[in-house]
Amino acid sequence: MSKAADFGALRGSLTGQMLLPADSTYAECCKIFNAMHDKRPAVIARCSSTADVVAAVNFARENDLVIAVRSGGHSVAGLSTCEGGMLIDLAGLKKIDIDPEASTARAGGGVLWGEFDAATQQHGLHTPGGRVTTTGVGGFTTGGGYGWTSSKYGLTCDNLISAEVVLADGRIVTASEHEKEGRLQVCKRPAIDTHSLRTPAANVDAVLDVLLEDLRKH
Repeated sequence: MSKAADFGALRGSLTGQMLLPADSTYAECCKIFNAMHDKRPAVIARCSSTADVVAAVNFARENDLVIAVRSGGHSVAGLSTCEGGMLIDLAGLKKIDIDPEASTARAGGGVLWGEFDAATQQHGLHTPGGRVTTTGVGGFTTGGGYGWTSSKYGLTCDNLISAEVVLADGRIVTASEHEKEGRLQVCKRPAIDTHSLRTPAANVDAVLDVLLEDLRKH
């Protein structure tokens, strides 16, 4: 952070919660699955909508804040957090829409695999997913995604057909097979985990919403 940030302005632009180190729930919200990575962001934006994520990305860019994006917080390398920057927490984006006829499911960036499985199994559907139920769908998918059934059905990213993405300049775009920029291939590329960002905000994207296809009847 190269200059003093007006966190009050950020708080006023969010419908979700903003946490600073002095807040009583801050320490708990800093925790991730791999406790070896004990980082302290300057601010946590607990987003509850796409507009919140846009506001957080814009604020981080304008204030030279490093960004980390957390879906489920299971990054082994600890990329779901950062030191002295902004943590964009997608846990509030929990919507899941299932289309049984098309065998597709749309999941918000904060959906966990246990929640996703519970929703799809109501329709007798399945897609390869996280082996741990508290793994985030977004980070797991954009990181490649090898699950219990991947030997038969492939990686989770093989089933990704579109993603709603907030770009570093605050624009919202849809990465899909129908757009020319190739953003979907970036989202599907293993090791390019756009939910675990450790670069200046001017260079990052944040995936908010993933649409998975080819769910399997079982």
